[in-house]
Order: sequence, then structure tokens, then C-alpha cells
Amino acid sequence: MKVLRVLLGIVLGAGIAFTTLFFGLNAAFGEHQSAAQALPTPHSSSSSNSHSHDKPKPQAAPQKSSTSATGSTAALVVAVIGGVIGGTYSAIAFGRGIYGLCFFSILGYLLDMTWSLLNTAASLLVWLPACLIAGGDFVPPDDNSKRSGTFVYKDNPRGGGYLATTVGTVIGGGWCSHEETHVWQARIFGSLYLPVYLLSLLLNMLFRLFTGKTENLSEEAYYRVCFEDWAYSAGNASGDEEKIKEIKWGGWFLWFFLTSIYVSTIVLILIGALAGTALLSILAAIGLVAYSLIRALTPKIG
Repeated sequence: MKVLRVLLGIVLGAGIAFTTLFFGLNAAFGEHQSAAQALPTPHSSSSSNSHSHDKPKPQAAPQKSSTSATGSTAALVVAVIGGVIGGTYSAIAFGRGIYGLCFFSILGYLLDMTWSLLNTAASLLVWLPACLIAGGDFVPPDDNSKRSGTFVYKDNPRGGGYLATTVGTVIGGGWCSHEETHVWQARIFGSLYLPVYLLSLLLNMLFRLFTGKTENLSEEAYYRVCFEDWAYSAGNASGDEEKIKEIKWGGWFLWFFLTSIYVSTIVLILIGALAGTALLSILAAIGLVAYSLIRALTPKIG
């Protein structure tokens, strides 16, 4: 039975990840090519002096763009890499039985193989090996961990008094509603999650320094990361068995909204820079600075 689950994981994971990346990247590249070809072709000024009786010059037969072939090759390479990651991860996950046959678990798996594949790669290549090297025991899946589709290990490889740490779908230090929130954050924000988390931490450190609040700088900055505000408001990291299962939906949706605003400012800064719209980048940057300054001056939640 386990062998069949592993084989199913390889087929599903590789197939979903490869197909999504290959067709998604090809579609994106095709739109880029269409936009480039739609630009007007400049004409020589001498053409305006041509006589009406002149015969039109024969047009050269359209040739396939070499950049189009290059784009398709790049899409294929990226899709193959994604397929290998998806297939390998799914084989391990299905073999361990971390996903359940319920709506949220299936949704989580589909996101793990598509929009959140970068976080899945971090799970497979970074945190799973770290948990194994640290010697933490794998915790057999239960209803909670299956709902969230997570690998759970008893010990946290970070040590140093940290209760638990989550990377992608791997929790080191035991399952709790706080860590489950991080799993879904990664699925919701996909490839943006890890870069924005690190940027938020760095900005918090900078604004704590700027406002003269230098005591326990890194720890206080951590407690003001937008994703940590969300996880501490929505879930619990410690307590009895019932408490760590509790999800506070009011805090969950409030900080989902605030975090979405935070992420949007960063995205709009990038869009403005790429599109050459300085005003958009400036306005978004003002919003990001205002948020960071307010958060530096307000108490931590965790």
C-alpha cells in the first residue's frame, strides 16, 4: 500500500508541477512576445517621397523568432526542475501520509504543487533534511496535521529555546495552530512569502534602530514581522492540547487583511519600477515606511 502511495505521489506531483510551470511560463512568454510585436515599426523618411505608381516592395516571409524558441526551452528546463521537486516531495509526503482526504488538505496539496512550489522546494531541500539531521522524531500524522498537510517533527533544529519553526510544510518542534497559520501563509502568498518575511524582519530592525529602540533588536524585530503578528493573533504556540488547537478567526482575518496591504506595497513598488511609473513606487514606498514606523512604535503581539 505504501509503495502505491509513493508511486501515486511521484506521478501526481511531477505531473501537476511540470504542467503548471510549462504552460504558465509559455503563456507568459507568449504575451510578452505579442506585446513586443505589436509595437509600431519605424519607417524611413524617404518613404513619404515615394510616387503613387511605385510598386510595393515584396515583404519577407515571417520567420520564427529565435527568442521564442529560447523562451520555450527555458520554460521546459524550469518545468522539468519543478517536476522533479514536485515528484520527489510528493513521494515522501504520500509515503508518510501527511495529506488527508478532506477539502483543506487537498487544496493545500494543490497549492504546494503550483503557486507555493518555491516554499515546497524549501521544505524538501532545507527543512526536511535539517529536521532529520537534528535527530527529531517524526510525529505520525493526526487529524490536525493532515488537515494542514504538514510534516511534523518533535524537535526544532534551531534549538536555543525556540519552541517550533516552520518552513513551507515542515514543522520542527511540534504542531500547533500558530505554526499551521505559517503553513497557510506560505500557500496564500506563494513565492512572495519568504522574501517578504525576510524584508519585513530587516525593515523592522532598521526602524527599531531609527526610533532608538535597540534593546533585544532581532527578537523585537521578529515579533513585529507581519506574518508573525498574524500567526500570534490567529493561533497559539503553547498551552494544553485544546489551546494549541484553537484558531482565533477574528485575529486571522484582521491580520490577513493587514498583511495583504503590507505585501501589496512591496509589489506595487516593483511594478512601478518595472513600468517606469515613479509616482506609483513612491506612493507605495510611503505606505511601507508608514506601516514600518507605526509597527516599530507599537507593542509586540507575541
